[in-house]
Amino acid sequence: MNWKRKIAWALVALVIALLTVKTVFSLNKDISFDDLLAMLRAASPVSITASLLCMFGFIFFEGISLQYILGKLNYRVNIFRGLIYSAGDQFFSAITPSASGGQPASALVMKAHGIPAAHITACLLMNLIMYTASTEVIGLACLILNSAALDYFDALSKVFIIGGIVILGFLLFIFILLMKKGEVLGFLEDIIISFLLKIHLIKDRSKWDKKRKKHLKDFALCAKMLEGKPGVLITVFILNLLQRLSQISVTTSFNSAFEIGRKVPIEELWTVQAFAQIGSYCAPIPGGMGVADYLMLEGFQSLFDTDYAFMLQILSRSISFYLCTLVSGLIFLAGYITMALKKKRDNKREIGKAD
Repeated sequence: MNWKRKIAWALVALVIALLTVKTVFSLNKDISFDDLLAMLRAASPVSITASLLCMFGFIFFEGISLQYILGKLNYRVNIFRGLIYSAGDQFFSAITPSASGGQPASALVMKAHGIPAAHITACLLMNLIMYTASTEVIGLACLILNSAALDYFDALSKVFIIGGIVILGFLLFIFILLMKKGEVLGFLEDIIISFLLKIHLIKDRSKWDKKRKKHLKDFALCAKMLEGKPGVLITVFILNLLQRLSQISVTTSFNSAFEIGRKVPIEELWTVQAFAQIGSYCAPIPGGMGVADYLMLEGFQSLFDTDYAFMLQILSRSISFYLCTLVSGLIFLAGYITMALKKKRDNKREIGKAD
């Protein structure tokens, strides 16, 4: 894992986060931190707890999913290790501009726990595919069952939302093609690489050929390990679906803490939040920062008065993304330190035996 690049992206993500928060506050100068604190003090403790549990569910269900996959590959992994793998994925994904940005961190810890690289690749790929599939299913379900909710958004927001659904669908198609017909995609990629070379957008063909062969090999390995195991795919899909449902439900749980929240049907707010999350996939920005905030504000202002919409957006986003990222980072750090200390103790024992 390239730690220098991760640190650089972490700093970029921090700057984007600060700019996003500053921009949101500047859009409504009537809202202050004191107003947000007063809102929190007036909130129902039960609903706040529910929103925090939903936030933690986003980490927990991925941990269960990774634990389950590794178990099917004959590795005994407890839930605490599963949480560390998930936390690494969530934290580094939040500070890098790609959905798979956190996977090298998960892979690093899995490798330290004695899991071979081939099985790590199969585990993470399967989880990524089912994460993409579950997100696409939610987007399509919202579009089919409550397409009228799109009217809560402006034209630009609709482009982001539809674009996010299309992008996720395309990624899922590529994943399936890689799993089932890797040679077809390999042939198409070869044509694309040749074209990009011809128009001088890329220069080093060997570099791109190496990348192409590696991911074709990885997906072929994953497909081989999953052959004849449809039940595994279904279970991993359900766990990833629960993960996504948990994250989206942070907002509805938080909103129920206030009297005004009862005036809006829960399915309307839930759909708006789901569309906002999916629309953020259109932008290659860590955690969809800025885009997700914009989409949430657009949707919330169609459901609530302006002041409440701004406060709900700031506080629910703080829980579902910023607090989730912080908790993930702390879990991963604790796991990493524990792993390093254990390795140090093991080394001392080995030296003692040698003496």
